[in-house]
Amino acid sequence: MKRHIILGALLGTVLVFTGCKDDYQDWVKPQASAEKAISDPASHGISLAAGAQADITMPVADDNIVIATIQSTKEHVYGVKSISINGAQLPVEVQGNNIVMSAFQLDSLAQAQNFSRAAVKRELPTEFYYTIKNVDGKDSLTFKDNITLAVKPEGVPAIDPNGYFVLGDFKDVGWNPSGPKFMEKKSDGVYEVVVETTGDGQNWFKFYCGSTYKGESTGWDDVNSGQMGSIENGTTEMKNLVVWTGDPKWGVQTPTIKGAGKWKITLDMNNCTYTVKEKKAGLDELFLTGSNYGWGATWLKVNAVNNNWGGTSEGEFWTILYLHADEQFKFSPKAAWDGDFGGTQLEVVDEAGAGYSPDGTNCKVANAGWYLLHVYSADMKMVITTPKLYLIGNVTGGWDAGVAANQFTNPTAEDGEFISPAFANSDNVRMYVEVTGADWWRTEFNVFDGKIVVRTEGDQDAVPVTAGQKAHLNFTSMTGSFQ
Repeated sequence: MKRHIILGALLGTVLVFTGCKDDYQDWVKPQASAEKAISDPASHGISLAAGAQADITMPVADDNIVIATIQSTKEHVYGVKSISINGAQLPVEVQGNNIVMSAFQLDSLAQAQNFSRAAVKRELPTEFYYTIKNVDGKDSLTFKDNITLAVKPEGVPAIDPNGYFVLGDFKDVGWNPSGPKFMEKKSDGVYEVVVETTGDGQNWFKFYCGSTYKGESTGWDDVNSGQMGSIENGTTEMKNLVVWTGDPKWGVQTPTIKGAGKWKITLDMNNCTYTVKEKKAGLDELFLTGSNYGWGATWLKVNAVNNNWGGTSEGEFWTILYLHADEQFKFSPKAAWDGDFGGTQLEVVDEAGAGYSPDGTNCKVANAGWYLLHVYSADMKMVITTPKLYLIGNVTGGWDAGVAANQFTNPTAEDGEFISPAFANSDNVRMYVEVTGADWWRTEFNVFDGKIVVRTEGDQDAVPVTAGQKAHLNFTSMTGSFQ
């Protein structure tokens, strides 16, 4: 079978592959009238079973794998009209009573449809249309059946401990291997960089492993040993799979960004993917209202992930809220109905099991509880997580963030309190809520005169406490105490 795929459609809704043999090219086309001619296979003594290689782990010794077997109580001539894997059409051959296809193409499809090259088994629901003829060629019948195929890719390279950088047609970057632009680590295996293109056409770029950078003496032989790019040369896809030096499937090609402007590039080495998004200016302020606030009668100010000078250059915001079952809400850059947004206008990731669903331009959750809303206003994205509050600093005896022993207990009731562990030392208390990608001091807060106050610039005033006390915080009333 041919291993070539039409790369321009790799990440499309429907993938189209070249035929295994010319004789079978017509069979991979959708059959508009197939539904009218479906027969019951059991009544004809016919069944379709998963093949010996319906579940594979890459690589395989022979690219031709048996994905299904047609079984019959009579002698027949078999043919396959088409198979559809999650809506994608792929070519197959019939060898005896076995249905055979390319493991390479199946693996490529699984990686594209799941947008991941990680060594994780992916199940692919597969629909078969196949024909049966008697030996004399008469009485052709068409049958339909379903089998789940599964494939596990070979996996991705180890994450470079020195991170990653880009070279390309970017302002203040270029193609000088000794003058790269390093990406910022956002989480384990995930890196971001903001670049500016100046050309109206295609602006070419590549990724490189940080370990290949040797300082001012770095040359092309160094960086090319750890270069990464795309499957298709010159692709302008904004969401793509990554190809690396030594890749078992493809050679490294060079992707492009079309048009002049600012762009945020995200590299996910856990899955070997990258995305490119236009970098828009984030909001300076953000407010929230909704069904629990009289739809505009009250506007809650959402806290900025601060940059130590007030506000945030990235336009990121956070708030800790108790949300009721079926409560609806939305956001606005002002405490007024001016530029408000939510619902289908936002990309939402629900990591807390809130039962989020958009209701038009309103956000809605099905499950009551305490949630942290993290809003990326430039990207029109919101992540819903369970709040994780921590002590840090001298009252704990250390400055490491995210220490389990320093985490607050969360309430279940709307008027409940977040309660800290007992202070280990008498000193100045420091507290924060964990927000993905933000240093702890960017989401710090403290209690002054009984009120919770969020840090918006430099260090807050010192708040001394006594060993053995605990912090009690009520985020419904925004009040707190130490006792």
